[in-house]
Amino acid sequence: MLTVAAGVVAAAGLVLSGLGAKILGGLLRFLGGTGFGLFLMGLFRRGDKRPGPPSDFGITTGGPLAQLRWSAPTTGGPVDRYIVEGRDNQGWREVLELDPRNTTAVIPASETEGIILWRLRGANDHGTGKPSEEAVPDQANGQADDQSDDDQSETNQGTTEST
Repeated sequence: MLTVAAGVVAAAGLVLSGLGAKILGGLLRFLGGTGFGLFLMGLFRRGDKRPGPPSDFGITTGGPLAQLRWSAPTTGGPVDRYIVEGRDNQGWREVLELDPRNTTAVIPASETEGIILWRLRGANDHGTGKPSEEAVPDQANGQADDQSDDDQSETNQGTTEST
């Protein structure tokens, strides 16, 4: 009992002298830079309120318009806006922002030129959420199939004529 009282008196003395604040501040800065400190902060951190990643994201190109489709995030906070990102030779860049009330959009095909991969993020006042899975643009139904059918028929005609 006497040792507990001595410990309390010593801690009060450190706090009153200002030395305790310096020691505590240094300890917190040290722990913040370590994996253990990050673990401790994660234990006491409140839930992340940024939106989770959208799912089922896809883009269809072909013709003057490109069509985007996705499912709203099922985790995280509410979405205030969607951010469409594209990857070109320079890396990822924000292409445009979309209204959160829809899970489809149509954009001019000129916005898709040079972009090889696409992804979508939800955002709100707490920040930008994790991205959806990356999507490779699909050709609009009919155009890609028609082209391959034309190539196949030319090949077939070539073999027919040579026989």
